Amino acid sequence: MERHIEIPQGNEKIAIQLTVKELLALSGENFYQDHKLLIEARKKLRQQLEVKNGIQH
Repeated sequence: MERHIEIPQGNEKIAIQLTVKELLALSGENFYQDHKLLIEARKKLRQQLEVKNGIQH
């Protein structure tokens, strides 16, 4: 079963500042000494998407 998602302005570019470690964590590298690294990198992504889409919590 295929799912199609329509995202208005989905090709628009956004800029997010990540450290090299955060980028590596998002790409699948494991940082056993810093478990929060991936969580914080994902949080940055979600926050930027929320700002871009005007989502308020």
